[in-house]
Amino acid sequence: MRQIKKILVLLLLTAAASGCAEGKTGMESLKETEKSAVSELLAENEGGEERDEEKNGGVDFDLTSMSGDMVYATVYSMMAEPENYVGKVIRMKGLYYAGNGRKTGKYRHYCLIQDALACCTQGLEFVWGDGSRLYPDEYPEENSEIIVCGIYESYQNEGDSGTFYRLKNAEVELESTEPVR
Repeated sequence: MRQIKKILVLLLLTAAASGCAEGKTGMESLKETEKSAVSELLAENEGGEERDEEKNGGVDFDLTSMSGDMVYATVYSMMAEPENYVGKVIRMKGLYYAGNGRKTGKYRHYCLIQDALACCTQGLEFVWGDGSRLYPDEYPEENSEIIVCGIYESYQNEGDSGTFYRLKNAEVELESTEPVR
């Protein structure tokens, strides 16, 4: 992971310097650098040492073992280019939250992940097991710390043209018994 962090820092610095030299805006350089860093991260997880089954237990991206900056970068990448993560096993730690879908009336369940400074929160939806658990009886209290592990998938709601992403067949562990306030 330290190598990835070093690579990301070097890529960001290189992009900023070369972008200025080529007359590109900072955002253009940053987007190109981000794509390169994401490609590097995905390539490492595909065939490198991080994919060792015994070491990771079949998890492709274990956000629980990453630094706060890497967690934020990975989750951002999952939102910006989700197709790169479909079919991958993701493990994450965050706060539990349930939201009621306005169109469907069904509850959706989320693991809220904060960045290193706890100022920017991203929520990843998950379906616990086969989806048969009853809410709220069989779910943790809101704001409870949880660890979720599942397969990243795309899906569409009936009557909605948008594509959404979530973890399916997720296993959920309660990290603490007291909700975080």
